[in-house]
Amino acid sequence: MRRALALVGLAALCAQWAAAFLPSAVFLPLAAVFICAGIAAARLLRRWHWRRHAAAVCLTAACMLCLRAGYFAFVLEPVRTLAGTSHMITATVRTASPGYTGSTIYATVRLTAMDGRPMPLPISVRMAQLPAMAEGEQFSASVDFSALPRNRYQSWYYAQGVYVGAALAEDAKVEFLGPAPTAADAFLRLRARLSRSLQQMLPGDAGGIAAAMILGDESGLSQQDEEVFRRAGLSHVLVVSGLHLSAVSGLGYWAVYRVAGRRAGAAAAIAVTVFLMLLLGCTASVARAGVAMLALYGGMLAGRRSDALTSLGLAALCLCAANPFAAVDIGMLLSFSATLGVLAANAGYRAVCGRWPEGESAARRWVHRFAQAAMVSVCASMATLPVLIAAGTGISLVGLAGNLLCVPVMSLSVFLGLICAVAGMVLPWLEPLARLAGLGCGLSIRWMEAVARWLGSLPGAYVYLWGAYAVGVCLALYALVYLAARWHVRWWMAALGCGAFLALSAAVYTAADAQVLHAYPAGSAENAPIVLAYRDCTAVLFRGSDRGVADVRQVLEERGRSGIDLLVDLRSDGDRSYLAEQLPAGQMASAADYVLNGRFTPAPGLVITLCRQEEGALACVEYGGYRLGVSVGKLMLSEYPAFDVYFGGSGALTGLDTRALVLSRQGRLWTDGIQAEQYPGGVRQVLVRAAAGIRIEEESYDFA
Repeated sequence: MRRALALVGLAALCAQWAAAFLPSAVFLPLAAVFICAGIAAARLLRRWHWRRHAAAVCLTAACMLCLRAGYFAFVLEPVRTLAGTSHMITATVRTASPGYTGSTIYATVRLTAMDGRPMPLPISVRMAQLPAMAEGEQFSASVDFSALPRNRYQSWYYAQGVYVGAALAEDAKVEFLGPAPTAADAFLRLRARLSRSLQQMLPGDAGGIAAAMILGDESGLSQQDEEVFRRAGLSHVLVVSGLHLSAVSGLGYWAVYRVAGRRAGAAAAIAVTVFLMLLLGCTASVARAGVAMLALYGGMLAGRRSDALTSLGLAALCLCAANPFAAVDIGMLLSFSATLGVLAANAGYRAVCGRWPEGESAARRWVHRFAQAAMVSVCASMATLPVLIAAGTGISLVGLAGNLLCVPVMSLSVFLGLICAVAGMVLPWLEPLARLAGLGCGLSIRWMEAVARWLGSLPGAYVYLWGAYAVGVCLALYALVYLAARWHVRWWMAALGCGAFLALSAAVYTAADAQVLHAYPAGSAENAPIVLAYRDCTAVLFRGSDRGVADVRQVLEERGRSGIDLLVDLRSDGDRSYLAEQLPAGQMASAADYVLNGRFTPAPGLVITLCRQEEGALACVEYGGYRLGVSVGKLMLSEYPAFDVYFGGSGALTGLDTRALVLSRQGRLWTDGIQAEQYPGGVRQVLVRAAAGIRIEEESYDFA
């Protein structure tokens, strides 16, 4: 069986990803089923050509399920039991980002001791409002542990090995203990120094972009810059991955190869790769690229040819064995899918161009390089499309142009940025070199930023697709393209067939969605606004602070809503004029105007009733025989009929009768006596189908 390690690694990744959506009680029984299936495939199906592959996949899945069960029992559960307890800890800051105030940070810390006893296993904890300190610094304090919220960031925390949160206990004093003594913490401090040096040489947003792109330090990256690159399909430029690692290690290989030969160059590239992996914290994308680079240059050093698919499988196996939850990390899934797309593009290009005569002129060579770069960009984008749809992050339609214009410049930015950071940190007399390299790095970053702003501002440059149906259509379309290529269907017939399939899929979805009311919480604030979408009608039930306006706009953009038909301000003291200016609507109402019921019908069959009490306001949404409630403040609801879904807020509700209660925060005491299924945060949308039922989609899954 060729490329056995590649098959085993990718099977391990798929098994751990699928296991994330299964209850832990089925891991061992399911592992037994896979073991039996693997033995049967190897022993009984002797005439089947793919029996070895089937056996390898089944046995790999069984091993991963057993590993996951052990991880749950011996790692995850002991950490999760800390929630609700208080301890004196000694910890080291692993990552830090600016907090709510300038003197605090949000941090991921690694516990080294608890209540004076060393930790038998390293435990990572997410902390908020920690006094400002640098990465690699040690401290001790009394903290209260808490469970992580079930929101869109849960999978990211689990993939980073963070299973519990903590906050400083009341009146707790933080004792700063100075730099941590381990080598890993020394690399964290080195990265922080390099980042400061780089941002001093490149002030403003260019320094923040450079630090994120080169060193993986996103603390200086603004949300506006991140949004600009995302809309242009260039988010991967800001995340240290295989592109960055291969550029730097390739430079080390080339520099030594020119002087000492191939094996010496490979040894230098291995040293550079290991150093960068330690410096960058060995995140999932860095580890994936680092293992691939080590396999590549290790093969050169041993005098053997490396295989990209085998390296990819080895990286997947290592990551899934180290942390089973790494398989649900969006960054790692994008990294693996993009790499598979690049490998497919290179193989396809070689197969197609092998029939073409090789040009001797420089112009013809440049044409071939441009065509190969375009094919690589297209295939990488297509390979990541199902992951982006499943994550609901949106799709850039200008990513091909952005990659062709920016990726070649990115390698130059990384090279010059490293020179700038190192030269600016080491010796004062190297400052002219640092400033010269910083000038080149800054110019290249400004070029990429300008390209990203121009492409992202084009009409229709960014679209949103989401849901299992869209993922299924995407995968079915890929299957049709594969079959057309395998059966040698003419290109115009294949294009017509794929177009007809997409049109039919869109028509089926439109017909199925015609009788569905969608209710979207806008943002994760405690009193998040609610956006209602029904056919071509859009209504917004606004509550909370004025900062919710940006969240409403984002939801409208994500759902393809160009305008608002009805805007309801549920607040008693909100700025109506500001709200009307920021969210123009065909009709606007305020709950403060209705002591008795105010009734609105923005669309046939959809009725919104407003009512104000002394300390709060209520909006009741009625559609298809179901009732949804949205409130602000404290309310007495004992005289109201039962609700099917109720969107609560910060105010206490007395006499509430509902089947499901949706909240953005946990720990509200007034919810203890309510006999309802509670969703304490992380709800993506509520779907109400006329006379057919209600479905509540959560932002994430409880992977534990």
